[in-house]
Amino acid sequence: MLGTQMIAKGLDFSNVTFVGVLMADLSLMVPDFRASERTFQLLCQVAGRSGRGEKQGTVMIQTFNPEHYAIKAAVKQDYDAFFKEEIAFRKKAKYPPYCHLVSVIVQSRSPKNVHSIALDISQYLKDHLEKVRIIGPQSTFKMQDIYRERILIKYIESKPIYEQLSIIDDYYNRTRKGGVIVACDFNPYSTY
Repeated sequence: MLGTQMIAKGLDFSNVTFVGVLMADLSLMVPDFRASERTFQLLCQVAGRSGRGEKQGTVMIQTFNPEHYAIKAAVKQDYDAFFKEEIAFRKKAKYPPYCHLVSVIVQSRSPKNVHSIALDISQYLKDHLEKVRIIGPQSTFKMQDIYRERILIKYIESKPIYEQLSIIDDYYNRTRKGGVIVACDFNPYSTY
């Protein structure tokens, strides 16, 4: 039986005694602070498909990063070890739960508009906000014939963020300036 991540999602196949995971570290390469968490979770889930019931199971994981803490903890099914490493990383890098995130996405059918306005918004936020970290804009990506750029904001105090994003919303979305739509995703599930 061959499958994708779908196999890991709680399906109960009887008589499965061997599970192999190819390129298990591929998901670690995704530019998202939750990449290690998703890798650990997926490996633990897929390992749980092997050896159910009376039969013993075996799991083989192919990886180029056998020393990565997410891989090592998943092999041992050691949730505590994974948590200790992950929470230390997030604290040092100031990611949730040590801050909040908002993803500001600038969208248009024109890549030129998207890029110039994303740069303007990023600079505006830097000029009008204190004690925040502004990342981006990230390079333009296209999805369903619409160009997008993302600006990520890390913050602790939410009131100034809401005030400035409200001003940006009024300027670009309500008046349709610049031919773009600006969307905000608070505490986004994905940052890529």
